[in-house]
Amino acid sequence: MRAPLPSVASLPRAQLRRHGMALATCVLWPAVVRGQAPQQGAVRVAELACTENEPLIDAVFEIVREAYRRIGMDAVERTLPGERSVQAVNAGEYTGDVMHIAGLELRYPNLLRVPVPVAYTDMVLVARTDWNAPAPADWAALAPYTVCIRRGIKAIEQATAGLSRITSVNQYDNIVRMVKLGRCDVAAIPAAFWLAVDGAELKGLREVKIMQRWPLYHYVHKSHAAPGGATGGGLAGHAAQRLPGRAHGCF
Repeated sequence: MRAPLPSVASLPRAQLRRHGMALATCVLWPAVVRGQAPQQGAVRVAELACTENEPLIDAVFEIVREAYRRIGMDAVERTLPGERSVQAVNAGEYTGDVMHIAGLELRYPNLLRVPVPVAYTDMVLVARTDWNAPAPADWAALAPYTVCIRRGIKAIEQATAGLSRITSVNQYDNIVRMVKLGRCDVAAIPAAFWLAVDGAELKGLREVKIMQRWPLYHYVHKSHAAPGGATGGGLAGHAAQRLPGRAHGCF
């Protein structure tokens, strides 16, 4: 059985920087932003949208910021609600998006996905300790239950799209309280948040299982992408030529 992929949430900061920078800078990033490196003393700013109150994003931003620094740019975060952050990048308000799941480029045509993951995220199913139902085999098995999720988190919204008893909540803390009060049978939350929950808040709750793991990608608005596209000197072509099959090994 293949060993599980590393989770950014489980890595100490120093190890995070070593693993993450190896991925973010392994011959990929020089093609991210249009134009030549700025002259000495001139630093361009890359404004990167990100979903507010997401613990994993805070860690991954350090990876992304270092990658931009190495091509002479200063990356800064602009926190927004989940859906709004993607819409803003697609509208050209920001240089890019720190990280999201694959496939946003299909719905938002102005987004260009850097085709190497910057992180992986596990989605954990949490319930009260007195919840005695068997662990679900897949997302469809949650159909009989009320499931709390965070609004605007694309991975979980897509995974639960076929379920009818979904309660969307704006903050993870509120999700935890709703499960404890019995307003939701279970909650699907990122492992990065679950691992950060204060010990006192864990009382009465348990982890049922890890439901799914997703790779997460950095996105840039197409106006900031290197010219040439996937078949020329652009980002996608550059990555495909230089990083075949290295997404897992590089992180």
